[in-house]
Amino acid sequence: MAARAGLLALDPAELFARSFSFQPGMTCVRRPSDIDHLLILAQHMVKHSFSKLIWLEDISRLLQKQDFYFLVKLNRTILAYGQERPMAYASYLTCKIMKKPLYPKEIPVSPPFVPFTRMEKALLDLRVSGASMGDWGNLLWLFCLPDKRLVVRFAVQTLF
Repeated sequence: MAARAGLLALDPAELFARSFSFQPGMTCVRRPSDIDHLLILAQHMVKHSFSKLIWLEDISRLLQKQDFYFLVKLNRTILAYGQERPMAYASYLTCKIMKKPLYPKEIPVSPPFVPFTRMEKALLDLRVSGASMGDWGNLLWLFCLPDKRLVVRFAVQTLF
């Protein structure tokens, strides 16, 4: 869908250039860089309305093994690609559901701060309470669009 392109504007050629062989010697099977992987996981989590917690677990495990410099670079990338909201959702849900911070406690770096609207907080708290989000989760995508002109187009393509 055309409107989804505004959610995460990763150029496939750049994504491929930063990717790694899945295993040594496997040139055809590649995996994204850890930073790209985190951004994709956060988007995927929002896309599926937080239906499974596996994305939070994957995000959390990937971040817990990183160092200070990686987290600083990740924060710059989050800001550069406008991914503050999906990562803020991941941070909030990790703290509330998994009872741990998104970034390692011993490293003095935290994800970019994003204040939630009352609607966002209510929807996230629904998921924290264990409720299934269903189509309500799609509303959170609307807050993730950096270009607000795409909101109506995205809503029509996604919800109707």
